[in-house]
Amino acid sequence: MRRFLTQRGSVTVEFAVAGLLLLMLLLAVIESGRAIFIWNSAAEITRRAARLAVVCPAADSAITTLALRGSRGLPGLAPTHLQFRYLSLGGGEVGAAAAAFVQVVLRDYRVALLFPYGYHYTLPPLRTTLPVESLGYLPDSGGSGCPHP
Repeated sequence: MRRFLTQRGSVTVEFAVAGLLLLMLLLAVIESGRAIFIWNSAAEITRRAARLAVVCPAADSAITTLALRGSRGLPGLAPTHLQFRYLSLGGGEVGAAAAAFVQVVLRDYRVALLFPYGYHYTLPPLRTTLPVESLGYLPDSGGSGCPHP
C-alpha cells in the first residue's frame, strides 16, 4: 500500500513530458510543411515572372504585377525582391534587344517562422532562366502580346 502512495501522480508527470515532446514534434512537422510551401510558391513566382518576361516588353510594369498576383501565401514579398536579367548565348548580361535568355532571380526574401516564434530565415536566391520568345512584339498587329491586369 505504501508503494502505491509514493508513485501517485507519476503518470501525470510522464504524460506531461511525453505530451510536450509530441506537441513540439507536431509543430515542427507543421512548420516544415509551411516552409516547403513557401519555397515552392517562391519558385513558382520566379517561373511565372520569367514566362511573362519572355513574352512582354522589357520595360512593362505588368510583368511584376502579374507575377506577384496570387502570392498571398508569401507575406512581405515585393517587386524589389525580383531581379530581371537579359542574357546573351554566352551568359553575359546584355540589353533586352540582343538577349537570348531571360533570367529572373528572387533574392533576399525573409520568412518569419511561427515555431520557434520570432525566428527568421532568408531563402537562397531562386533562379529561373527561359529562352527569349517575342519580348512583347506581335508582327501582325505591331502591338504588345503582354496580358495586362
